Amino acid sequence: MNIDSTLRTAQIGVSHFSSPFWILARKEIADMVRSWRFRILILLVLLILTSSITHVVEQVPAWIQNNDLLESDFPFLKIFTSSGSTPSYYVLISFVAPLLGISLGFDRVNSEFLSGTMTRIVTQPIYRDNILLAKFFAPIFVLSVLFLCVTGLVVGTGMIWTGLSVQLVEIIRIFAFIFLLIVYLGFWLAFSLLMSIVFRQPSSAALTSLSLWLFLTIFFPMLTSLIVQQLLPLKPFMSVEEQFSRQELVLNILRVSPSQLFIDGSTSILMPTVRSLGPLNIEQMEAAIPAPLPIIDSLLIVWSQLTGLIAGTLALFAISYYLFMRREIRN
Repeated sequence: MNIDSTLRTAQIGVSHFSSPFWILARKEIADMVRSWRFRILILLVLLILTSSITHVVEQVPAWIQNNDLLESDFPFLKIFTSSGSTPSYYVLISFVAPLLGISLGFDRVNSEFLSGTMTRIVTQPIYRDNILLAKFFAPIFVLSVLFLCVTGLVVGTGMIWTGLSVQLVEIIRIFAFIFLLIVYLGFWLAFSLLMSIVFRQPSSAALTSLSLWLFLTIFFPMLTSLIVQQLLPLKPFMSVEEQFSRQELVLNILRVSPSQLFIDGSTSILMPTVRSLGPLNIEQMEAAIPAPLPIIDSLLIVWSQLTGLIAGTLALFAISYYLFMRREIRN
């Protein structure tokens, strides 16, 4: 009886991975890995890895000389957050990750229509939503594996160069950061996938996605400062409450951008001493206990940022799902 139930469970598992969704996902992953675009993305990820390893090699001797690593409670998190001749790891990732998500999503759907393969796919006995799910899952899987490898190599280089071992708390925080990064990648992938459904030409989808990324990354902070300057202009003598409210308004407007949400979340996860993502008054600073926060408290601080990124990703994918399901494919 136990043998029959075991065989039945194994057959269910095999049939699950041979479902139309997994067949389409494996096909998308195989096509992606064999493409020249993926090789270019590998070079870009290798540049990130080289920059991070160079930063470790440059900064670790100075940290050892100043006893910063030995006195720090989380020496390996310092590798991800400190900056020198190169930006810190999470700041560099926040700039490059949207490019990776956009580059793997802007032609996921419209290229199938242009080549005529979408008509042949839907004639097969599969549900239409499996097509869209596979086209979203495959890039997320590939990018997750890439950044897991890059982060692991950075940690391994730090272990070899310093001779220190990674603490369990640091491992948990690093995995929490990787999860936040995957959600951040998913947001830009979902947006580029939506543009791939809206626009029939891949060039139009790519330009629209890159335009939004450039606006939110470069022009949106400048526009925010101009708006706040008009609403609350700087005065020669401003009270502490006015300065506090002005800075809080700037941060709240900037958090419309997913890049700002990712940076805020990464700062709290990778820096256990951070107790607030907004401005602090003197009373709050005096009442703060000079000790690192537990991982649960750090996650509670960034819960709104993480929820915002997940909600944005789900909303974009839901719109893509609605438009794709209502689209006439045979024409």
